[in-house]
Amino acid sequence: MVGNFPIAANLISFFTEIGALSHFAGRFFKELFSRPFEFREFLRQCYQMGNKSLVLVGITGFILGLVFTLQSRPTLLEFG
Repeated sequence: MVGNFPIAANLISFFTEIGALSHFAGRFFKELFSRPFEFREFLRQCYQMGNKSLVLVGITGFILGLVFTLQSRPTLLEFG
């Protein structure tokens, strides 16, 4: 806290976060367009992430389907 000014402390914190985020975005785009492009590694990691998350996505989809079914059943019964 800067003295008795909590607004000043919040502003300093806000601008510090904005600065850090801007720095990260700048580094990200610099690295994104610099050589060497490791396209094979990118594809390998995409495949691994997709392959390892398939079970989680399937279970989540199943549970969401159950919830939607339970929520919409009463309304659908009214309309036959």
